[in-house]
Amino acid sequence: SGVTGVGGLLGGFSGKLLSRFGCYIAVDKADAGVALVLPVSVNNKIRGAVKAVYEKQEWTRTSYITSPGNWVSSVGLLGYDQAKTIIKKYGRKYVVLVEGPRDVLRLLKRGIPACAVLGVKNISQRKMDLCFALGVDCVYAMPDNDSAGTDMWKLIKKLARDKYVRRLKLPRERDEKGRLIKMDPFSMSDDVLDEVFDLLEKRHG
Repeated sequence: SGVTGVGGLLGGFSGKLLSRFGCYIAVDKADAGVALVLPVSVNNKIRGAVKAVYEKQEWTRTSYITSPGNWVSSVGLLGYDQAKTIIKKYGRKYVVLVEGPRDVLRLLKRGIPACAVLGVKNISQRKMDLCFALGVDCVYAMPDNDSAGTDMWKLIKKLARDKYVRRLKLPRERDEKGRLIKMDPFSMSDDVLDEVFDLLEKRHG
């Protein structure tokens, strides 16, 4: 069925934004009852899909499930065609790689061309080639501010070869007990998001 709006796991993104992804709502009695399905379209071809639980339950083992196949590691770039549209429409010269669905939705909503790699280990040479095939000068990585995010950046840097890649580091603040306050592109404040956008535009304006 169509999407009119979503709360819970996907953070209240509007139905209009989700419709641009071709998202639809599915009933899955074996999991959380109701799920949101996000098709992954690369160069106008559906390569696979990501299922996100509509309202996260305490007993739910995972928030996202990808459809079967090796497409996830080879061409699994959620938001690729939407990023391409933004790049062409506004003349952007960059694309930002993030980890998951909520991250990429947040950036695309702001007008930042972005793709989700769907897992920090799902970086491949083909994905890097697809990113630069967008005609951009630079591929940025903006992973979560934890150790897994650092691993994602190291892999991107390794596969970039002689291409221009840079990391956008999110703040690494700690609580009163010295524990890292985890931040990702979805959870960062509007002020931080605006700073990121301004920085990108100044570098490539």
